[in-house]
Amino acid sequence: MAIQILQHPPEVAFSRNPVVFELKTDSLISETGRPQVFDISLIVPPSVGSYFILSWNGADYIFVFQTEVFSKGFILPLTGDGDRTWQQNVMDVLKTNYYVDKDFGLSMPNETTIRFVSKHPSIKMGITLKPGLSNIVGSEQVSAIDKVYRPNFAIHLELWVNSTLVSSSIAEVDQSGSVKWDIQDYLTTILQATPPILPHLNDTTPLRDSRAIRSFFIRFAEMYGEPQRVQTIHNSETLRVALGGIDSDDSVNIREKYSNGLFRWLSNDVGSLHITQPQWVSILNIEEDRADVFVCMNVIYKDNLQRQFRKSIGTWSSNEKLTIPVGVPQWDPALMHDQDISHFSIWLESGDTPITTIYSQKVESRLLVNVTSLAFINSLGSLSTVWVYGKKESGYDIKRSDNTFVKSNNRQVHQTREMDIAARNTWKVNSGYRALTEIAAFRDFMLSGYKYIIIDDRYVPVTLNTDSIVDDVDGDNLKAIAFELLAANENRIWSK
Repeated sequence: MAIQILQHPPEVAFSRNPVVFELKTDSLISETGRPQVFDISLIVPPSVGSYFILSWNGADYIFVFQTEVFSKGFILPLTGDGDRTWQQNVMDVLKTNYYVDKDFGLSMPNETTIRFVSKHPSIKMGITLKPGLSNIVGSEQVSAIDKVYRPNFAIHLELWVNSTLVSSSIAEVDQSGSVKWDIQDYLTTILQATPPILPHLNDTTPLRDSRAIRSFFIRFAEMYGEPQRVQTIHNSETLRVALGGIDSDDSVNIREKYSNGLFRWLSNDVGSLHITQPQWVSILNIEEDRADVFVCMNVIYKDNLQRQFRKSIGTWSSNEKLTIPVGVPQWDPALMHDQDISHFSIWLESGDTPITTIYSQKVESRLLVNVTSLAFINSLGSLSTVWVYGKKESGYDIKRSDNTFVKSNNRQVHQTREMDIAARNTWKVNSGYRALTEIAAFRDFMLSGYKYIIIDDRYVPVTLNTDSIVDDVDGDNLKAIAFELLAANENRIWSK
């Protein structure tokens, strides 16, 4: 008897894609049972209209012999056909009967015998024959024995993250003894249990996050009996998980997708980067430590002149996420008003050897009105920003309850007072007319669980206060969207 893992998640997985263990046990059944073997003998052709009755599982089925088989399944032939005997033709017709075929396998051990072998090891599926008005004879060759399942059978499951038990569960197996356990919701909840680490807006130093990757494994055991008891416990191999996911119904192997030869950046397409906009890109090290690491940036101007930056960040540890500032003012505030910048590229080197792919970003250098940056944790679990411009409205919503305290004729006494008063700031923003690909990038912001509006060099946590988004298209096939943001925190006391 044994339980084993048939399928396990990839070695390094995204938490928001399926993280599935499939287990199978051969201990569900204590006695395998035995199917019935039943023969009917067809020696002499019966007369026209004669019949016999087969009974199993509480039902009777009548089979009639006729010279012409006009109804397949219950009307049986009396003659042969070419090289086939009438007995073989009878078996062929019986095989087309839905009820017979569902529960029995048929064969002919000799020329005059049709053998029924039950597909289910169960006494109630044992077949019996009533001759009716025929000379058909039936005999049981092997009697059925019921299959016996272990009482209260289930699988005990435990999820351990960073060597700490975080969840336990009991799962029932299917008839084959298999069960699947998808732990993506548990892992995502754990990874989001603490707010994301946000770098300072004016800090040009890459942010290091050693919490980005967690190790996990499961423990599992069969449990059964009266009373139910857990049997021998087993451990899976230790795997790793990072917050994030892609639009896929399958598990995602981060090593194959983001660390195949060169490390890949955890960034989705956010369109152009405004020259005043702070921005970050992140990358995971799921391999060994990398020493003597440099961040390299190449700024390209519209006249194809280039300016290069190179900063040392020392050792990049295994299982560490780097979040690197790549906004133009974050690298050099003097460039923030340089309208000749076209785009930039960034990559990492260990010594003089590139160890990442190149991340490139187009720069929008026009001076626009009311440019505002919105920060969020993207679908890949990393900090990112988008920018909006144009018309913007701000205000605040007020919630309160009215309570009557006293009845008084004194006009200077509150008969009704406002209680539990709270205000939450609101912002109505407009993306401004942009290319279709840039508007599509806002979908990542909308679906994020952590959103911020950047005001006065501060992250202000917000939630989406809009139920639907409508695209507005202008004559040049550019799109714009408008939506409302609501502060995630309430004001109950005002002070400067």
